[in-house]
Amino acid sequence: MPLSPREMEAAVIKNLPAKTGKNLEQWVALAKAQAPPDKNARLEWLKNTYQLGQIQASIILSVMETGKSTYADANSLMKNLFAGENAGALPLYLQVRKLVASIGTDIKVSVNRTYVTFTRQQVFLTLKPVKGVLIAGLALPEDVENDRLTRARFLGTPHRINLQVSVRTLDEVDGDLKFLVKKSYDGS
Repeated sequence: MPLSPREMEAAVIKNLPAKTGKNLEQWVALAKAQAPPDKNARLEWLKNTYQLGQIQASIILSVMETGKSTYADANSLMKNLFAGENAGALPLYLQVRKLVASIGTDIKVSVNRTYVTFTRQQVFLTLKPVKGVLIAGLALPEDVENDRLTRARFLGTPHRINLQVSVRTLDEVDGDLKFLVKKSYDGS
């Protein structure tokens, strides 16, 4: 199973000493002391001067700027995910989450910066708020027919999420959606 963004970030942090000779705290101290003031210049400086990869450099700068890694606090991620124009999607998310909980107890939920994934053996559902609408990305066989399904786009998730449903109201968290989510769950 591929790593979630949180797991990938943790692996990069864990492997920094072996791959670069410095741990995260040492890199943050170095960047604070020597990096250029401009954010983009700092990123390029770490990459060019120390041959760090984009992800390594981004994690170091994120910790330098905020004092914690991006995925350290799931509650903050959740709060930010459903802030502003996405606040209206929070009740939809909570209702879909209840629906998912009724399907199985072997589901892992992972909150990411722009979406939430639900995993059994593989990711079977992605929920992404977009301007108050909740987009539910599903991993379904191509022969599944449903008027609510469209091709999945811009969900930031594994390629196996191929179809999506837009949920605009609580009434749309219904038996039809449960059928689609269960079919995706069964295939994961």
